[in-house]
Amino acid sequence: MKFLLSLALALASADAATRVAVVELGSSGTVRRTTSVDEQTTVEGVASFWSALHGYGRKLQHAGMTVVPDLFSRPQSGIVIGLTGVDLDSMPNLNDFMTHEMHGVVGHMEVRGQACEKMMGNVKNVIKVDSPSSLESNFDSQAAQTTGISAMHMEVTSLYVNFYFST
Repeated sequence: MKFLLSLALALASADAATRVAVVELGSSGTVRRTTSVDEQTTVEGVASFWSALHGYGRKLQHAGMTVVPDLFSRPQSGIVIGLTGVDLDSMPNLNDFMTHEMHGVVGHMEVRGQACEKMMGNVKNVIKVDSPSSLESNFDSQAAQTTGISAMHMEVTSLYVNFYFST
């Protein structure tokens, strides 16, 4: 199964940015890294990527993006995981994942400001997740039952960081 994960983090830090990591799970080949070195984009740019990747028919994507859909291969489904309230300084493993291309990460995009919730507004099926312990079961459920794009959103608090995301 070809499956794509977009991990969107609204960073709770001085730079007030939203980072998106694009990860291929399962068989790869549905997304390609471009030669663009500028990771900056907009909410509309990320939405155009999701639409071009998961929409029906031919959809245009904003120019100058760091990742683009493959012309000949599409994922059956994709999930956007939106985490808001994230302080990457307190989560070094997640920080590495969001800044380096490792563990299946094809590319990264960055949007100025805390735009995670605005980006999630571009996805019709968004599940609110209350705790990290239910994140995995919700992910598995959506991956098994949903074709196209869907999303999960979780507000990260310091309590979650201390118990679930610490290294």
